[in-house]
Amino acid sequence: MTIIDESNLPPESATRKQSEPKKRGRKGNKIHTALMNIPLVPEPAIQFVEQYGISINALRQHKRFFEQLDKTIQEEIGQIIVKQSKETKELMVWREV
Repeated sequence: MTIIDESNLPPESATRKQSEPKKRGRKGNKIHTALMNIPLVPEPAIQFVEQYGISINALRQHKRFFEQLDKTIQEEIGQIIVKQSKETKELMVWREV
């Protein structure tokens, strides 16, 4: 028979431990980095997406993320275009200043 010294044990609480709020959304700023590095000449979107680790949907819905950027950065980036090339039938991405 072992004797437990209760003076070293932490006090027990009748209430439940509060859980921390879950983090939601993307971690970091990969999308903003990708938007700032879109080339001036058309580039295959699949290559661009793999290079920056974002999804095609994030690239197509760039306006949602573009609005979060500073106004001066928005003017510097210009207009982002994501279209399918008629010749190669491949999704391309570029920007026009």
